[in-house]
Amino acid sequence: MSRIAVIGAGAWGTALAAVLGRKGTHSVRLWANEPEVCRSISEHRVNERFLPDFSLPAAIEPTNDFAHALAGAEVVVSVMPSQHCRSLFERMAPSLHPETLFVSCTKGLEDGSLLRMTEVIADVMRSRRFTPRLGALSGPSFAREVARGDPTAVTIASTDTDLARSVQHAFNDSRFRVYTNDDVIGVACRARALEQPAEHRLCSARLQRGDYMQDPHGSLRAQSANALKPCSSGVNARIPRQVPRLVVSA
Repeated sequence: MSRIAVIGAGAWGTALAAVLGRKGTHSVRLWANEPEVCRSISEHRVNERFLPDFSLPAAIEPTNDFAHALAGAEVVVSVMPSQHCRSLFERMAPSLHPETLFVSCTKGLEDGSLLRMTEVIADVMRSRRFTPRLGALSGPSFAREVARGDPTAVTIASTDTDLARSVQHAFNDSRFRVYTNDDVIGVACRARALEQPAEHRLCSARLQRGDYMQDPHGSLRAQSANALKPCSSGVNARIPRQVPRLVVSA
C-alpha cells in the first residue's frame, strides 16, 4: 500500500485525496491548516468548509500536523495556495527526503519572482542540499466534478519519466484519467492561463525572458490546444502543427 501525503485541504486538495482514497490501495494523509476541517472530516467524513455534500473515503486521514502527514510518505501532493507554497515547504523541509516524489497541483506563479510552483519547491529543497523529483499535475478540471466521480482527464508533466509513470499509476482509475507529458512549463502555465487572462500575461512575461525554449509561446499554445482538443471535435478548431507527446496507459 502506497503512503501519500496531500498538503492542502481546500476543495481541490480534498477532491484529489478522494480520488486517491477511493482506489483502496493507498494510505492517504490530508494535511489541513484549519482545525475545523480536520474535525469535520474525522467526525463526519465531509469537508464541510471547502467541499460540502461529498462523503470522503475512510482511507483519508486528516491531520493538522506536518510531521504526521509526511511520516513515511512516498508521494507528496502539493495543493496549497500559491502564495503559501514557499513558506509551507520551508516548514515541511525537515520531514522531506530525496527519494520522495513531489507532485505540484497548485496553479499560478509566485508573486515577485514569477517562479512556477515546481521551481519554488525545487528552490526550497536545494537549500536543503537535495534536488527533488518533481512533476506538475493539471487539468482543466473542477473539484466538485472530480469528487462526484465525473469522468476527468488530467496531465502529469515531468522530465522524470519514472515519476510521471508512478504518479499516473497512483491516480489512474476508471473515472480519473491521467496522461503523461514532459512539458512541465506548458502544463504548469496552461490551466491558469486558460482561466485567468491576467495570469496569462504573467506567464507570457515569464516566457518572454527567453529562458525556457526556442519557441515558448508555441509550447503554451500547443498545451492549451491539447487541453481543449476533446471538446473541439467537429468545431473546425485550429490545432498547432506540433503538439507535445502525451502518453496514457490503462
